[in-house]
Amino acid sequence: CALPISRRELLLLQYLERFPHRLFSATLNGSQTHTQMPSFKQFLHTAKDSFFRRKPITEAAEHTFDENNEKLLPSDAESQTTNKLTRSLGGFDLVLLGIGSTLGAGVYISTGQIAAAVGPSVIFCFFIAAAASMLAGFSYAEFASRVPKAGSVYLFSYVTIGEMVAWIMGWDLILEYIIGTAAVARSWSAYFDNLTGGAMSQAMNDSFFGSWRIDGVFSVPDPFAFMLILILSFIVCLGVKESALFNNICTFVNLFVILFITVVGCFYIDISNWSDVPFFAADSTTFIANVATCFFAYIGFDVIATSAEEVKKPGKDIPVGIIGSLTGCLLSYMSVSTIISLIVPFTLLSTEAAQSAPLSAAFDLRGVGWARHIINIGALVGMSTSLLAALFPLPRIIYSLARDGLLPPFFSQINQRFRTPINGMLLAGSFAGLLALLFDVNALASMMSVGTIIAYTTVSASVLILRYRDATTPAVSTKCTSAVVVFILSAIIFSLSYHYGQRYFSDEAYYAIVSILGAETLLPVVYLFYIRRTSFDTTVAAALKYACPWVPAVPLLAIGANMFFIVTLDYMHWVRVGGWLVVGLVIYLSYGMWNSLERNKRLKESLLKNDSYVYADVVSYYVAA
Repeated sequence: CALPISRRELLLLQYLERFPHRLFSATLNGSQTHTQMPSFKQFLHTAKDSFFRRKPITEAAEHTFDENNEKLLPSDAESQTTNKLTRSLGGFDLVLLGIGSTLGAGVYISTGQIAAAVGPSVIFCFFIAAAASMLAGFSYAEFASRVPKAGSVYLFSYVTIGEMVAWIMGWDLILEYIIGTAAVARSWSAYFDNLTGGAMSQAMNDSFFGSWRIDGVFSVPDPFAFMLILILSFIVCLGVKESALFNNICTFVNLFVILFITVVGCFYIDISNWSDVPFFAADSTTFIANVATCFFAYIGFDVIATSAEEVKKPGKDIPVGIIGSLTGCLLSYMSVSTIISLIVPFTLLSTEAAQSAPLSAAFDLRGVGWARHIINIGALVGMSTSLLAALFPLPRIIYSLARDGLLPPFFSQINQRFRTPINGMLLAGSFAGLLALLFDVNALASMMSVGTIIAYTTVSASVLILRYRDATTPAVSTKCTSAVVVFILSAIIFSLSYHYGQRYFSDEAYYAIVSILGAETLLPVVYLFYIRRTSFDTTVAAALKYACPWVPAVPLLAIGANMFFIVTLDYMHWVRVGGWLVVGLVIYLSYGMWNSLERNKRLKESLLKNDSYVYADVVSYYVAA
């Protein structure tokens, strides 16, 4: 077994691993081998190994920087293959990509709906939500600049936690982007149909397909949404430059419309709409619920981390793209929400007509009805960029999973003309198109919120774990990892008690329980700060091109905010996401775990070290040789 392993023997090894009933425990004794069927305990040991198997961060990054620590140089592995993505995105492209993915129809609709619920304090809702999103953005910026490869949170968790968790994160991202694509396409079609007076929907309802509707499952087919997804999928397949160009043009139009709303609205401001009403017009429960809604409105900047492998200077451009896009979204949301709450009393935005198109209704009330046409253009263009941003990372996530062996290698092939993973785009785009065509995706759209917050939490926790792993001894690092897990669980319990405790306890008991749980949540925080002060090597962060500031405070605050908001979601969201994850685990346990390149590499190393557990067929092959 000390002989080199060829591709033939490795494929045999991989084949045998896929079928546990063919797995043998063999010991070599001269020319004789003794075999026996593996126990269930041995199979569980294999699964446990896959759970904690991590990819070395140096191998995952596979890059070096030039002498200025800015420009990325290709590694030997990258220079020897043509099956790779091209680095052609700059910081400006990333900022517009992040803004385009976040500023969809929400800036035209959600701002008015939230203003109707909380009054002038809507600006604080968007500011607090932006601050919470920025906390997660700092962690994304560090990881994406440190490991500038396609995969986003999948790759981050692979190098930090383990392969099975990484697969769950990658599978979660696929769900998020597919559902997001179908939901945005449906919204685009519905908005356009509303502008035409319902002509399209009426035609479909009057046709044979009108009888297909099953509430909560099937809806009347929407061929317009299906064609829209196919068109934008084609644009994504053309290449990253073409996709960036389309996004940049549409984002500029969207920003121009927002600037138009702000400038024109300034001529119709009435300060009494703020001064004559309570600034905080809603109670604390309603205010916090709307902060959570605003937080979900900032979802989208993770597309920048997914495109890290196509960025020219990831160490510099990715932090600029993430922080710049969140800042641009914050300014856009706050300017629009300020204008809409100043030009009309917020109570007039509560009507049914105003809730569907609040900005248009607000300008109509001030006699500026012609502005609705420009607002409608901005809404459609904004949804187009959101749709492109949902499609853009899909083939890159699939490509990253397939490149590591967790999906068939067919999806890791790069088209040599367009330099994009077309195979993954064709599959994901077709599936998203069918969802938009046939199914009622409104009930599924909220699954995106669950998946995104899980991803945000995983990235923030990964930054903490990796920082303490690099800057402390292994024994201390293990304790710090346990402290991070304890903090996440404590934050979940505290958030559940805060949001729902008053339903089951008296006021005195409620405040006592929340206080005790809050204090308990601070215990792992105190421990992490203690280690940071006494046993932490600060030179590790100094060597990074970009480092998340104020560790561990920023990642811990990000995790706490994520847990605080995620428990406000309905339990059915968790049921749907859980069903999707179960499907993903079946795929991983039946294919990905046995075909993982990281696992095969370790198996080869184990055989070269003459491990005691080998395969009878492989041993017999060498005996015969």
